[in-house]
Amino acid sequence: MKRHLMVLLSVFLLAIPMAAQQADSITVTPQELADKIIEEAKRHLGKPYRWAASGPSVFDCSGFTRYVYRQFGYHIPRTSQRQAADLRPVLGDMSSLQKGDLILFGNYRNNKTIGHVGIFIELIDDGRDFYFIHAAHGGVQISRLSEQYYLERFKGAVRVIPDFIDINPVRAEMQEIEEVVDVKEWAPDTLRLGAGDKRLILFGDGRWAYVEEDGRVAVPTEEERIVLAGDGSWSLLVGTGVKIPSIVENNESSRQAEARGEGVSGPQYYTVKKGDNLGKIAAKYHTTVSNLCKLNHMKSTDVLKIGRKLRVR
Repeated sequence: MKRHLMVLLSVFLLAIPMAAQQADSITVTPQELADKIIEEAKRHLGKPYRWAASGPSVFDCSGFTRYVYRQFGYHIPRTSQRQAADLRPVLGDMSSLQKGDLILFGNYRNNKTIGHVGIFIELIDDGRDFYFIHAAHGGVQISRLSEQYYLERFKGAVRVIPDFIDINPVRAEMQEIEEVVDVKEWAPDTLRLGAGDKRLILFGDGRWAYVEEDGRVAVPTEEERIVLAGDGSWSLLVGTGVKIPSIVENNESSRQAEARGEGVSGPQYYTVKKGDNLGKIAAKYHTTVSNLCKLNHMKSTDVLKIGRKLRVR
């Protein structure tokens, strides 16, 4: 993706409560919505591909992305070219991608035009590869950008839902400040700013408050968030909520998911056999290597021993 990275250094310190707004809708954060989008997309793994099919039992690539998003109240264009043209482009490199973005690829005959689309799941550890889910020849499946066909045709991404706010740049910024400034001179739960500035108080449990110039402590409301900028300034931000339907009409896809074992409650395990690797196991259970590593507290480079039980869900 040949665009310059534009990073907003900001952080959410409080989560937006997920509360029902009406009987037929709920309000969630963009991150929670993205998780639901991927969960819905994975329910259709294995369903067959057919050109111009829009689901729910058969899909083409843009029919699949459109169907998944329609379950959450988003009506995006029908074709991959219109999705690429009408939706908001993602600026930056791969680190700017967020779960739920639509990944764009060139046409297999003419790489200069958009001809395929999928849904971004997550970056792979090295940050130069990622998993995405899409409808392609062979059915709905999870693929990697590093597969030669997709790597040669990758054109960027567009975004449907609101932006996430990245906590990592701010954490790095605060760590640099702590290394330069001797904060031991002040109370451990405060940060001294310039004369006339407000003092910000961050508590270990994630709560925060600020002190007015007259010494009065102001406590934020439950929906307020604080945004810290890289230049040391900060401001209040009312959290973004997204209203979506509370019930997704996917009974048929849920039955298929249950048949694959995804509807079974409680953790599931797989016993490693000769010739297994994390990629093969991830494909078998329609998940990712990264998710297997998280479930089993391991690294992708760890050697799998025959007979070891791996948690797969």
